[in-house]
Amino acid sequence: MRRTSISRTRSRPDYGLFGAIGLLLFVGILVIYTISPILNYGAFEDTSANYFLYRHLTHVGLGIVAFIVASRLSLDRWRQFLPVLLWACAISAVMLLIPATNQTFNGATRWVGFGAFSFQPAELIKLTVVLYMGFLFGARSEAELNDSSVTLWPTMTILGGLGFLLVIVQRDLGTMLVITAIIIGLLYFVGVQLRQVGLASLIVAAVGLVAVLLFPHRLSRLTTFLNSGEDIQGAGYHIDQALTAIGSGGLTGVGLGQSIQVFGFLPEAENDSVFAIHSEMFGFVGSVAVLVIFGVLLLKILKIAQGQQDRTAQLIVAGFFLWIASHVVINIGAMLSVVPLTGLTLPFLSYGGSSLLMMMTALGIVYGLSRNSYGTASPRLRGRL
Repeated sequence: MRRTSISRTRSRPDYGLFGAIGLLLFVGILVIYTISPILNYGAFEDTSANYFLYRHLTHVGLGIVAFIVASRLSLDRWRQFLPVLLWACAISAVMLLIPATNQTFNGATRWVGFGAFSFQPAELIKLTVVLYMGFLFGARSEAELNDSSVTLWPTMTILGGLGFLLVIVQRDLGTMLVITAIIIGLLYFVGVQLRQVGLASLIVAAVGLVAVLLFPHRLSRLTTFLNSGEDIQGAGYHIDQALTAIGSGGLTGVGLGQSIQVFGFLPEAENDSVFAIHSEMFGFVGSVAVLVIFGVLLLKILKIAQGQQDRTAQLIVAGFFLWIASHVVINIGAMLSVVPLTGLTLPFLSYGGSSLLMMMTALGIVYGLSRNSYGTASPRLRGRL
């Protein structure tokens, strides 16, 4: 791959990225701390009122360790680890089919668990997909990338297989939306002809529509989204309570620990709906502050991608950008009734270990690659990033 002249070398990692992650983790800890006693009340016996907080702090600690380890590994080392990750994804997917090892919550079988330990294979799949597609596309020539028999149709086959696993087996359309955004986005970023990217998008949209129409619970979510004012005691209850929480916050919020919606009114208050609880406590000002921090984080990731001189590194960082951006847009959009509810977490704020662990691993890779960033991006991706 042809290189351009290097205008400026950054010998130190991007500490702004580290700072944005730290601020988001702090906000998440603060919110979970204030609602932990309420969530714990009546849910568990003989446990501390701060049970959820302690669990969340454990998740954050493991995430920080994953971040540090990932930041010290080169892409060559990750290339060596990729077969292990692929096997781990395959084995965990099989374990979802075994009653003794799977766990079902709210009608969805998305967790592999043993006793108190549980893990979502979908989160590992997201990390693996970014690395696999980055290495795959990064190694191909321009002619191969634009040969539909070499790139487009094999990629659509991969999407189809993942769609069966996630949408049919796990009933996890939200994760499939994120993975689709990652793969289609990488096709665009790597320079595949726009007509092929458009064709892939149309195929995915058509299959996605069929997936919604074939499953009553998804169709119900779509019709609820289109008619959010109807049946607020039934299908529209979740979004109605989320909007109530956000509206109750006003300009500056009801105050730390003063949330009303967390008292059993808003479903998944610590997880999918954490942005609504944050908005209720900290108001419009606090919500905008969180959006600004997310914006800074995403811009930092995008800048690091632009600065990579190796195409594979660019694609992997761009894939992580698409991953996190999709979660933020879909989660917050659902709370604002801009997009249908999908059950995706809000990065770094939501309670839960699998998503946080995998995202911290991804950002550790980005942080490590920021040491190799330069002032000029490579010619192929400079116009599309």
